[in-house]
Amino acid sequence: MISREDEERLREMGISRSAFDEQLANFEAGFKFSDLIAPAKLNDGIQKFDRTKAEWLVEHFEHFKDSIDILKFIPASGAATRMFKDLYEAATILENRNTLSEKGQEFFDNLAHYPFYSTLKSSLASKDKNLDTLLENGEYASILNELLLEGGLKYGNLPKALIPFHLEAERAILPLEEHVREGVEYAETENLVKLHFTVSSEHLKPIKMALKKIGRRFSTHKIEVSYSLQSESTNTVAVYLDNQPVRTEQGDMLFRPGGHGALLHNLNQLDAEMVFIKNIDNVCKAELQANHTINKKLLAGRLLEVRAELHHLLNKCDTPEGKKEAIRFIKFRWGKEVSTLQEIRSFLDRPIRVCGMVENTGAPGGGPFWIKKDDGSKSLQIVESSQIDMENPIQKQIFEESTHFNPVDLVCWIKNFKGEKFDLLQYRNDKAGFITQKYFEGQVIKAQELPGLWNGAMANWITEFVEVPLETFNPVKTVFDLLNKGHR
Repeated sequence: MISREDEERLREMGISRSAFDEQLANFEAGFKFSDLIAPAKLNDGIQKFDRTKAEWLVEHFEHFKDSIDILKFIPASGAATRMFKDLYEAATILENRNTLSEKGQEFFDNLAHYPFYSTLKSSLASKDKNLDTLLENGEYASILNELLLEGGLKYGNLPKALIPFHLEAERAILPLEEHVREGVEYAETENLVKLHFTVSSEHLKPIKMALKKIGRRFSTHKIEVSYSLQSESTNTVAVYLDNQPVRTEQGDMLFRPGGHGALLHNLNQLDAEMVFIKNIDNVCKAELQANHTINKKLLAGRLLEVRAELHHLLNKCDTPEGKKEAIRFIKFRWGKEVSTLQEIRSFLDRPIRVCGMVENTGAPGGGPFWIKKDDGSKSLQIVESSQIDMENPIQKQIFEESTHFNPVDLVCWIKNFKGEKFDLLQYRNDKAGFITQKYFEGQVIKAQELPGLWNGAMANWITEFVEVPLETFNPVKTVFDLLNKGHR
């Protein structure tokens, strides 16, 4: 039952009544599982280029780079709370049992190797506390409180963008700076580097201040930074297990952010031709950057090659011979029979993405698969485990045979054959969302996420997968990842 006050709230958030009703219907009906045909593997959905071709692709991109409007898009609103989950648990165990957990012990054994060690030491010293003395006396709770909580460094409440990831000549380096450095290395055109960060409203000001300071270290380059917030209109209502809206003590319906798929709206507002997309926490220290740069240029070179091939077909498809060539291409690539110019153009004139893929090492997350679409055609897609019917033994087996993993390493072309910006929302599969379980005031509730940015949100893009070296994937999901080779 929706009250007048509820409808007013929906209007304030920018959510139409029809969109709200669709959210409730999704909870009732659930989302359809992906229909896996096979995992994408090397030479069957995933390409790997020999040295000669790889060098040519890099040179191809470098040759055309200065004539392209390039932007680097970095989702950076994620909080670091989960990054420090083990330390929060260690603090709770200390409080309740006065003992240090195994993960807590591991953290303190390696404390001096973390990039924020000196910052933590100085922060404690400003309160007349000595870190070495606290460690000797086993006062671990005081150290964790200083690191995580308000009144200290409050890392647990900051976004990952503002957590030191690396050290350079004893200076703590934020992932923000590493993304600027990367932008200079492979996304600079005629001395201009364009970066766009999606951030949360409460952290916009400190991130702006940090990037302004970082920009001064790259004063020989023109760094153009823009920001966007996740719109309230992309929030989704939470429901109880009976699919009735969750309400707060004040009687208001509870809405939650719609997940990274909501960022499709942010991406859709940007005016660029080529867009590099990479998560805020997937960076490496400067001395390992060269390999990353080469592989980003390789992906971009392949993107330009694919675009040229598609535009060649579009240029010729209104001639009898060109039409036949385009029909053969579509049949070979997507297994779809087409006959009209309209069908040909709808297949060939779409947003393009080339996605780097790394060998699967067991990390949680999505992977590359061939799937069967509702129209009977086959398609390369990045699919999450939650999109797969694990009760179906055939689908489960296909999932388990996957050899590669999605590191979120994309290069995209978002303008059409005529040079006009695509409306990216038209290429999303709205039925590829997620339903997850959460907790609210001690009760199990259901939350809904929009089709993921690199999953359903790009379901109807032209997609290519290219293998990239595993060492180009250096995510920081937990604080312990900062001890890995790419960061330490």
